[in-house]
Amino acid sequence: LGFDGIIITDSLGMGAVAGLHKARDLAVAAIQAGVDMLLMTPDLAASYQGVLNAVKAGTITEERIDESVTRIVRAKLALRG
Repeated sequence: LGFDGIIITDSLGMGAVAGLHKARDLAVAAIQAGVDMLLMTPDLAASYQGVLNAVKAGTITEERIDESVTRIVRAKLALRG
């Protein structure tokens, strides 16, 4: 769609998703769907490890992570004026 801004989830701790999926799986699926930042994951350590494992396994590429980092840093720099 051409959107180049930051995509942030709503709280991943809400029952609609947290009760159905493990934190590591939620994090990986969200990043695969194009999300840049995860809000309120139910288990930060598990989410982090899930993403790290997915990158190591090639399920998520380092380039995909770099895309999110680039968008986040670009937005931060734009706010500095």
